[in-house]
Amino acid sequence: MTSLWNLSSGADRLCPVEFRELTLKEHSWVESKAYKLDKVDARSSRFTEQQSYWNISMHESNIVADVAVTIGEEKDTVHVVTCNPVSLHTIYPEKQNAMYMDLFDVFPTTLGAYRPKLKILPLGQQLSGCVVLHEERANLTWFINPETTTVSRIQMTTFMESLTDHVAWRFQDEKQPYKIAPECSYENIFILYQYGSEHLNVVDLNVGLSFTVTLPFGASRIQMAAQDKWMATDADERKHLLTSTRDKSGVITACKIQALNTKPVGDAQQAVDVLLPGELESSLLSKAIGQRITSPNRALTSADSYASVAVGFPDLTSEIEVFSFPREPLQEVSPQSKDSLDIEQPTSRHQLSTVAFLPSSGQVVKALPTWKVPPNVIPKGSKQDHSGYLEVIDLAQHKLRYIPIPAPASRSPYKSWLQEISDSNVVISPKRDGGLVTVDTGGCVRLWETGVSDLERSLVEWRRMLGSDDKPLQVTIERESGNPVSGPKHGKVDSTGAPHVGGNTWAGGTGGRDTPGLGGKGGPYRLDAGHPVYQVSDAEKDAVPEEVKKAAREMGQKAFKERLTVKSF
Repeated sequence: MTSLWNLSSGADRLCPVEFRELTLKEHSWVESKAYKLDKVDARSSRFTEQQSYWNISMHESNIVADVAVTIGEEKDTVHVVTCNPVSLHTIYPEKQNAMYMDLFDVFPTTLGAYRPKLKILPLGQQLSGCVVLHEERANLTWFINPETTTVSRIQMTTFMESLTDHVAWRFQDEKQPYKIAPECSYENIFILYQYGSEHLNVVDLNVGLSFTVTLPFGASRIQMAAQDKWMATDADERKHLLTSTRDKSGVITACKIQALNTKPVGDAQQAVDVLLPGELESSLLSKAIGQRITSPNRALTSADSYASVAVGFPDLTSEIEVFSFPREPLQEVSPQSKDSLDIEQPTSRHQLSTVAFLPSSGQVVKALPTWKVPPNVIPKGSKQDHSGYLEVIDLAQHKLRYIPIPAPASRSPYKSWLQEISDSNVVISPKRDGGLVTVDTGGCVRLWETGVSDLERSLVEWRRMLGSDDKPLQVTIERESGNPVSGPKHGKVDSTGAPHVGGNTWAGGTGGRDTPGLGGKGGPYRLDAGHPVYQVSDAEKDAVPEEVKKAAREMGQKAFKERLTVKSF
């Protein structure tokens, strides 16, 4: 245990709440087209954590901004958004096709100094398959339905407020960018806020309302622990828990704020935590913290830990225990390198685009650039021709793995723009079956499997498919003999043990007639000489006359009785 969290016991403080109806303004028309995927099985020659990969159709100067996955009951849909120009690729891996939507006319031009910063959110429930696309700099939010290729802007402000923001953006007013809290997007709820602002907007697409909550401080970060519980961090990195209440119609009527006091245990350092969506089930939670327990929990990640688990958060009002797996802080700035992608830039601010939480396997996966990976992980003398590494932190098994990500086929010339999105040149997102999706700067989409039990099960299936499961193999070949049966007989025995196919002379042959063997017709009994089986068709077997079948049965029964008599003596 590294720290304790306690909610303030003073009088509850309420934040003012106002609400407005959302307005969807549909864009007149966007260009779209479907295309086929050239999907490659990454396990065709050897077994790896990577399952398959393919490339989306994009120009080499374009830049992948984000990826999200709509998790369905039976299959997933992958959404990839690019930003130069802005476009959306909706991928259906099971069907091996994709839909491309050109959003060039929807967003402001990317000419000049304007660089759109995009975040895509998958929706769920009745809006499953649809996505929300948010642009931080201009604070534009769009609702997109890829199946109908419709794009609608979500308007949460009055016309004059929207016009003021638009003019301020056009004249490059140095405002802090807007951020989005996506943790509850599958419940069709998300939060928009501006760094340092006292106001946050809770957008609820289920009821078609936007709620403006006024805080007593400027927020540096808002994270959604649950649909009605949010963690706000102020400029001094103090945490606060916001709890909202709704009426029967779904309208937020009140929002209570409580200080979340954090107390380090021992020499542990208090770091800025990134809240990850989802929670560990009881068995995995018990293994992670080393004690049998059933409790609500949330996983976190920070600069000085591989991962942490807040036990009791956000539902318990008593003391919340935080268990961490400490680490040495990662480098914030890359060293000078000959690699064209390893330029001297600070770490990307889009942390949720490079971190994924897999609750079913109890893993936190981070995409790291090569220069952040411990030197002893990289084999000596290797070319290091990778996009980066997947750092797999297994909370339940207390294990750490590093998986190299292959280098992109092409690299955009906009190096500093790439660095603003991801310093590892990869964005990631979890998928339905506990797996992972990564997209590199070249537009290569890769599916990964990292769970230990999932890998063990897949390895057994892979070995069975390739025939390397130590079981004897038998090849059965069906053939048309074209020869009629005459009557059952034992036939001759070949002392050399040579295989015999077809005919009606030798005992122990295959695909023949009249004599005992395998795969033939009209013989009195089965006799396996250990050779590959050549099988006549079922139609030929059914065409054997009844008198021949009867004679074969009688001969077989006689041989069986003689064998039993011999054994009894």
